[in-house]
Amino acid sequence: MYTTMIKAYANFGNPREAFAFYSRMLCDQHYVYPNDFTFTYVFSACSKFNGVFEGKQAHAQMIKFPFEFGVHSWNSLLDFYGKVGEEGIVVRRVFDKIEGPDVVSWNCLINGKALELFKEMQVAKVKMDEVIVTTLLSACARLGALDQGRWLHMYIDKHGIKVDAHLSTALIDMYSKCGRIDMAWKVFQETGDKKVFVWSSMIGGLAMHSFGEKAIELFTKMIECGIEPSEITYINILAACTHSAIWRALLSACKLHRNFELGEQVGRILIKMEPQNDMNYVLFSNVYAAVNRWDISGKLRREMKVRDEHELMTTIAAENRDTAGQNTQIVPCKFVCDARVSSFGVNTP
Repeated sequence: MYTTMIKAYANFGNPREAFAFYSRMLCDQHYVYPNDFTFTYVFSACSKFNGVFEGKQAHAQMIKFPFEFGVHSWNSLLDFYGKVGEEGIVVRRVFDKIEGPDVVSWNCLINGKALELFKEMQVAKVKMDEVIVTTLLSACARLGALDQGRWLHMYIDKHGIKVDAHLSTALIDMYSKCGRIDMAWKVFQETGDKKVFVWSSMIGGLAMHSFGEKAIELFTKMIECGIEPSEITYINILAACTHSAIWRALLSACKLHRNFELGEQVGRILIKMEPQNDMNYVLFSNVYAAVNRWDISGKLRREMKVRDEHELMTTIAAENRDTAGQNTQIVPCKFVCDARVSSFGVNTP
């Protein structure tokens, strides 16, 4: 239970309370021990409220427990030290204690080294160009190092570095991943040359912060501006889709841009979500029709018709039971279903 609560508070905006629950767990008279994932959330919480002292406490406690923790717990510790700006030698010592470091371990080490070099460049007053700044912003994004990222943004403005589409994307990504979606939006609005990856990054940021409707609005505007979505755009917009209306908007976009592969996946999701909604069948069949797959398009429409006939027969049977003994006029099933399907402009076979 404790780990679940720690995770919930760490992931949903109350990291200090997450650490408080961890402290409460240690004081529990029933001797509750952390499991293999507890420290993952504890270190994540500490990095979010810059709890250097608290994180070091948890590190010491993790070492003292009479059992070994998995590599993901050590990776979260590496990530914590990188995000709070700990010296590289400390990060390296933690890395060296990991038995069988994985790719995440190496990434944490590399990112930590990048910020350490960044500090050395600041001390040496090295003049940075847009390539170095873009690389450092990417490291800040991965580590959630907002303070360093903001310093880089101010450096860009102070030294008049040209902000092209790539640098704008790096800034949007950094602010989004560091929790400042408002600053990410400001950068996006100020970007003149909005290439597809700039749009994709902003859509991804909105999706990351649960602004699904805003993300789909931006996606729609992107389409209206004549920007063709990339694979990354579709991945980001999929993350933003939380209800059927948004899914239908995405399916319509797949039809417009003839993205058959994604349209097929979205269409099946829609039908699974709302199997009784005729519009889902029509939109899905239109995706196939757009790429001249008339056989599957027709099959979907026939499935819709059969489903409607079955639904109507069920309804009529129920009405007949309710009105037993009365003279009730039953409308022929095929006539009604054909009328319903024709309302969508479909020629029934």
